[in-house]
Amino acid sequence: MKITKIFLLFVTSSTVFFIGYVLTNATIFKLCFPEQYSCRGILNSIGDPLFYGFFALSIIFFILLFLPRTFKVWKKFALWFIPLATLLFIFYPEPGSGDYFSPYPEQVFQWVSAFYVGASLGIILTALISNIRERKGSNSLRWWWYIVPAVLLGYGAITVLPAILQLLWF
Repeated sequence: MKITKIFLLFVTSSTVFFIGYVLTNATIFKLCFPEQYSCRGILNSIGDPLFYGFFALSIIFFILLFLPRTFKVWKKFALWFIPLATLLFIFYPEPGSGDYFSPYPEQVFQWVSAFYVGASLGIILTALISNIRERKGSNSLRWWWYIVPAVLLGYGAITVLPAILQLLWF
């Protein structure tokens, strides 16, 4: 895929991420008064999925700007994961008790987005490894030096992304 299309997808996802941020922080941007709970609730229910979902998409599209060869492989994963995540974001019930068996929607948005980033990083790095192996031939020892960072980055994204999103939240 051409890098201009990936850049356009990155700009679009970053714009929607910013819109989600504005909707989630409606009182800061003077869209609602602090005492208007119904206004804030409606805008939060729209803004939270946009904020968390498109933040994850922006991260992946930014990475794909530098690795455009891996877009085809990643696209196969995104074509089934993004619609399923969207349906989950739309139909997840409000509110849970906050424990692990019935988490709040915001927690589900964070977990799904973190899983998406981790899985996407793993897929992108695996595609990159296979491209490198095709060009240079296979060496089993060299292969392990690519898998270990892929696993560590995937696990790191799953554990760190919710904390980063919490920092951006306030």
